[in-house]
Amino acid sequence: MIWMTTEETAEYLRLHKHTVYDYIKRKKIPAVKFGRHYRIPKEKLDETLLKEEFSEPIIKGRRPSLKYPL
Repeated sequence: MIWMTTEETAEYLRLHKHTVYDYIKRKKIPAVKFGRHYRIPKEKLDETLLKEEFSEPIIKGRRPSLKYPL
């Protein structure tokens, strides 16, 4: 099993590191805490990305408006 850091995960998902932490907190991304650091199993992350529920963007609990799409 390949374990990724939050920085590697952010780069892999093309997100900011803080967004990865937010997804971990909301349990959208599977992660295990080793001491003070999180590690994300790549296989489980890929499985999570294939799920339909992850495909909706989350912005502070809101859906993006149509006026200003992402």
